[in-house]
Amino acid sequence: MTSASVPTLQSAAEKLRHRADALGLTAVEVTVQDGRIVLSAAGDATDKVAAATRPGRLHLHPVLALAPCITNPPSPTPPAVAPSGVNAALKAPADSPTARAGAAPSAAAPGTGDPSAAMTQGTVPPELAAPFAALDCADASQRAGDASTSHSAAAATLACGSTAEQDIWYKFALGPAALDGTTIAGAKAAYDEQSGAGWQVQLSFTSTGAKAFAETTGKLARQNLPNNQFAIVVDGAVLSHPYVREAVTGGTAQISGSFTREQAEQLAAALTDQLPLDLTSSDITVAGGTTP
Repeated sequence: MTSASVPTLQSAAEKLRHRADALGLTAVEVTVQDGRIVLSAAGDATDKVAAATRPGRLHLHPVLALAPCITNPPSPTPPAVAPSGVNAALKAPADSPTARAGAAPSAAAPGTGDPSAAMTQGTVPPELAAPFAALDCADASQRAGDASTSHSAAAATLACGSTAEQDIWYKFALGPAALDGTTIAGAKAAYDEQSGAGWQVQLSFTSTGAKAFAETTGKLARQNLPNNQFAIVVDGAVLSHPYVREAVTGGTAQISGSFTREQAEQLAAALTDQLPLDLTSSDITVAGGTTP
C-alpha cells in the first residue's frame, strides 16, 4: 500500500480522470479507497487504460545522435532524415516566417560490435559511446531497463523509440533535458483539416515554459539534422523526436506528423497530466480487470 497522503492521491486521481477523458475512455470512474486509486472503465479498453495509468514522467531532450537497431544494415550511408513515423515536424504558428531547411548530417564513425554504427546520425558523447554501441532497442529485454526510474534528466542519456509504419526500433543519445512536464500547461489532439496535416498535438506552455521553449528551439533551429531535433521522452521512452525549423515563440506549438487519432490522443494525454506520484502496480487497481 502506498504511503502517500490522501490529498496527494486525490490529486493523482484527478489527473487520471483528465487523461481518461483525453483518451476517449467512456464511463470512467476514478476513486481513492483505502489508500489506493481505483479506476474502472466500460468495455474492453486495456490499451487506453494502460496509457492513462502510466507514470507520465515527461522530459524534452536535444537529440545528439540516433541509429536504427537492425542486424544487417542495407547500406553504410545514413538516411538524410529519420523516418516520418517517428520524426514529426514541429510547426510554429501559421504566420511565422518560412523555416529554413537543415542540411543532412554526417555519419558517426562505425563502432566495433555495433551493426547499425554505419547508419548512426550525429555524434555520440564519448562517455556514452560504449553503451550506445551495445544497446539494441529491438531487444525487449534491453528496453525493459529504460524506465522512468533509470532515465537521467540532468545528464546525457540513452533512450529507445520505434516507428509504427516501419516497425523499426531506434536508439538515441540525448543531451540533458531542456524542459520537463512542469512547463506544459496543456496539450490536446486535434485534426488539422485546413492545411491537411492530419492528426496533431497542440501544445501550450506556462510562462516559464514558453520562455525556455523559445530559447531551446531557437538554439536547435540553427543546427543540422539530427541536432535540430528534440526528443519527447515519457517514462524513459522516446515517443517522438520532432525537428525544429525556427524558434517557436508565443507559448504554443503544434507537433504534426503521421499520427493516427489514437497516437495523437495518447501523446496529448501523456503531455498534459503528469502524475504527482511514481505510481506502481500496487498503487492503482483497475476494477474488473488486471492491474496495469
